[in-house]
Amino acid sequence: MKFLHLTMPIYKQKKNGKRLLLGWNQISNLNRYAKNSIKQWYTREVIKRIDGEEKINYDGKYSLVLTLYYKNKRSDRNNVCAVAEKYTLDALQVYGLITEDDVEHSIECHSYVGGRDKDNPRIEIELFKREW
Repeated sequence: MKFLHLTMPIYKQKKNGKRLLLGWNQISNLNRYAKNSIKQWYTREVIKRIDGEEKINYDGKYSLVLTLYYKNKRSDRNNVCAVAEKYTLDALQVYGLITEDDVEHSIECHSYVGGRDKDNPRIEIELFKREW
């Protein structure tokens, strides 16, 4: 049963006007202060999108499905989805929607390319309760 659907950006606007792709390669090249700043921003973005949702503090097993809509071919599905998965699950813990993101709770993750959308690059994230 699906219990959450989020549409998240895959770019962050930088102070110099350029956009940073939220991929693992790009994030790993930043200093720790910039990494932390981006993670805090992403957490706020997740919470803004789910604010008002019931804080169920789900303590069961769940799976994720991530669908990437990329701007250009240089996007790397694995790198972008890895950041989205990690940052989203951490934000959901901060918000209180899930209790943990360990291997006993987050039991599977599938990522797909949904296609090119040069006007609205994004990642669609769905969480499903699992009973097994």
